[in-house]
Amino acid sequence: MPKLVCKLSYYREVLMKYMQLAFLAFFISVSLNTHSIVLSFDDYHATAQDSNGKIEGAYGGFNFSAIGGHTDDLYWIDTVDSANNYGAISGDFTMLNNFGGSGVITAADDSEFTFTGMYTRMWDSYNINYDGIRGYLDGVEIFYIGVDLSTTWQYVAGNSIQIDELRLDLASYFLVDDLELNGDISSVPEPASLALLVLGLLGLQFKNKTSIKKSKLQL
Repeated sequence: MPKLVCKLSYYREVLMKYMQLAFLAFFISVSLNTHSIVLSFDDYHATAQDSNGKIEGAYGGFNFSAIGGHTDDLYWIDTVDSANNYGAISGDFTMLNNFGGSGVITAADDSEFTFTGMYTRMWDSYNINYDGIRGYLDGVEIFYIGVDLSTTWQYVAGNSIQIDELRLDLASYFLVDDLELNGDISSVPEPASLALLVLGLLGLQFKNKTSIKKSKLQL
């Protein structure tokens, strides 16, 4: 009977350790997602029904501009139940590259960030389709994502690479909605690494308990 009680106590202690580690993993995983921001362009301060205008100042902590086109600006625009009825993924408003060239997005405080993904489509079928999305760090291109735009909305997945400039070389005129940017996550473990860490701690805990149990038996 005492042996059974010892075994139950041992397994209960291991289970409690497992639950503590699982809770820690969950907490850190949630913390990872708190850096994420989704820009829908519906909460831009100047938006009104059937309207459009320049994205001026920092929106969501990021600056929006354009290069190689007729102006240096990116626009917000109502594309649902409006004169420009191109639809949206969420809400009524989207981002518009209206004057050719490439859209450029940088953090307002010049910090590094990550591009998680976004929805995009051509403004019209006569657009010149460029090639994709580029991430830059200190002026050097460090990733490229090819995109074949069409006149329907499509999702483009990003990555976890740290950049300080996101360049949208998509088409002469294009729309963007639900742009997701992650912020600086360089100091936080990746989810996969976190899972391996938890499994390693569990294995170490089990090994230590087994070693202690064996040494007691030898005595």
